[in-house]
Amino acid sequence: MFRPVQQGLRRWLGPTRYGWLKQRLDRFLFRYRRRAYAQFGEDLFLDAYFHGQATGVYVDVGAFHPRQFSNTQLLHERGWRGLNVDATPGSMRLFDALRPGDVNVEAAVSDEPGTVVLHSWGLHAENTITAEQLRAAEHALGPPAERIEVAARTLTEILDASPLRDAAIDLLTVDAEGADLAVLRSLDWRRYRPRIVISEALRRDLESLVASKRYVFLREQGYRLVAWHPPSVIFEREPEA
Repeated sequence: MFRPVQQGLRRWLGPTRYGWLKQRLDRFLFRYRRRAYAQFGEDLFLDAYFHGQATGVYVDVGAFHPRQFSNTQLLHERGWRGLNVDATPGSMRLFDALRPGDVNVEAAVSDEPGTVVLHSWGLHAENTITAEQLRAAEHALGPPAERIEVAARTLTEILDASPLRDAAIDLLTVDAEGADLAVLRSLDWRRYRPRIVISEALRRDLESLVASKRYVFLREQGYRLVAWHPPSVIFEREPEA
């Protein structure tokens, strides 16, 4: 909305008078602040990457909250809809209230379906099913309040049981607190090929990132690294040959 007005004023006033007016408006009115929900600004990258695309489909694994730390809320406000998955019991109540047009599923996601133990601090972003992430979280949060047995399903199974079966997916974002690679491995990449994939990789430098199993796996699926918002890495599907 603002950009067309800005362009119209520039044409009407000319560059000199427009510059004079803009300086005065900037001094008292415009702050140029951009709203982001994502923890590390990933949604601002997505907002620019999908600029002009009013509707689309996202899949958010480890969704946690419809707004706090969300990589998909800005897209949802634009008109996108999709699938939100989180293992924490009760986590989808708020999604059902705030995103009734989405498909909201409570489940752990893994390449080994069955039952897993969720180490939980209540409705908290650090809840995890992995021993490594548990040790890291305990340093900051202390012992988990609960250890809950939850069902684990593959991402392909969840998609196939939803209205998004065989849908074209624009964005897959994964933040499964140490289980991201298992989530990625649980997807049938021949059938589901998101345009953009976001995953969390706790790496200090680009060399260790490129050597990581997650990077190698996504390269094998035909994706290339396009952005790094530490700790999030963003991959783009390579064009078909």
